[in-house]
Amino acid sequence: MAEASELTLSDQKSLICNICLDLLNTPVTIPCGHSFCKDCITAIWEQQVDHEGCPQCSQTFSRRPHLISCVILKDLIEKLRSRKPQTDAEDHDVRCDACSTRRVKAIKSCLTCLSSYCTLHTEQHNDLHKGKKHQLIEVTDLQRQMCPQHGKLLELFCRTDRQCICLLCVVDEHKNHNIISASDERSEKQGKLMETLVKFLQKVQDRENEVKELKNTEESIRRSAQTAVAECERIFPEIICSLQKTCCRVKEVVSDKESFCLKNINGLQVKVQQEITDMKMKISEINQLLSTEDHIYFLQTKNDKSTDMTS
Repeated sequence: MAEASELTLSDQKSLICNICLDLLNTPVTIPCGHSFCKDCITAIWEQQVDHEGCPQCSQTFSRRPHLISCVILKDLIEKLRSRKPQTDAEDHDVRCDACSTRRVKAIKSCLTCLSSYCTLHTEQHNDLHKGKKHQLIEVTDLQRQMCPQHGKLLELFCRTDRQCICLLCVVDEHKNHNIISASDERSEKQGKLMETLVKFLQKVQDRENEVKELKNTEESIRRSAQTAVAECERIFPEIICSLQKTCCRVKEVVSDKESFCLKNINGLQVKVQQEITDMKMKISEINQLLSTEDHIYFLQTKNDKSTDMTS
């Protein structure tokens, strides 16, 4: 008998039960030559009311065959299991439950069989359960799909306690609660999430449109500002030139008025100065007359001076 470590992939496939897709457990052989787990083939035949047959080759028997124990296969599988490498604790990838020696990374999980399968065993699973309603999903950690209390699939959702539960949970602590299937609850919540997603997408679109409008407004303001600056650069030199000309004309007018006013003022100053001089002369004459002691001269001269002052 070949050692377990020397078995090829084809040899290892022959040690797998085509019903549970795991290593044979208490292997038995039926008349057609195929081997299965004793419990697996017995359970299949219990479900077949009309006849018993082989799940692998579909051969039927008139009555239930006698199951023959396979001691050699049993010993080989025991050695294979003892040499089976342990999964690395740090490896977070879900491994195929049907692989016997090296557990390959799984690609699908079956919620009916509660097992995960690699590419090879996924094909075997589909062939074995062809036509049956087995729910295959993207590979997932099935432990999260199981009820930690009852070990059953979390198929229901308790709206009262807002948690996923199994069928046995309904009988116990979730009795008379508002229960719905997990798939229906997901569909409902998924619908609400889709509505929320659409609203957010619409808001994002609206905000993006607002941003575009603001950018257009910003660009318009920049263009207007540039136009205003260019216009100022064009007009201001003309205004400055005009102001400079006006300033020159104003200076000329002010200078002319200044000259005219100063000329008049100078004339008045000369006239006033002359009058002051004349009055001072008359004051001197009056003072001289007042100081004389000659009465005749004073009287005659006074009359003459009075006449001059009057004039």
